[in-house]
Amino acid sequence: MAGLPPRRVSSEHRRKTIHVNHFLNLTGFERILIYMAALLTNHAHVLLCVAGQPGARIRDIATCVDLTERATHRLLCELEDAGYLTRHRAGRRNYYELHADQQLQEPLACHLRLGDLLAPLLASRPATRERPAA
Repeated sequence: MAGLPPRRVSSEHRRKTIHVNHFLNLTGFERILIYMAALLTNHAHVLLCVAGQPGARIRDIATCVDLTERATHRLLCELEDAGYLTRHRAGRRNYYELHADQQLQEPLACHLRLGDLLAPLLASRPATRERPAA
């Protein structure tokens, strides 16, 4: 078909292709961790982000978990109400303190602490760069 223009590949398609190619190069253990992360709730993703980046702002956390700032704020409030986080205010910024010693409230996991749940997932994450203080 000589008369057709060349097919344009969207940046979204290119990004997904890169992710698939990267996934194929991972070890079995790394693939298992990715599958486990896909099973986690948004609450767990927010907790992981706060644990990995203690000084992160809501905007940073929202970007990390790929949610809107409004949804992220709602999740942070729910986690704070449940006792997993404490919000600290310094000037105009909020900082979140994670309570790793807090018992989980789920009946099937009430024998675990929050730190027990997050530790294996945090150990497997690649190190993130700290943002310079503004």
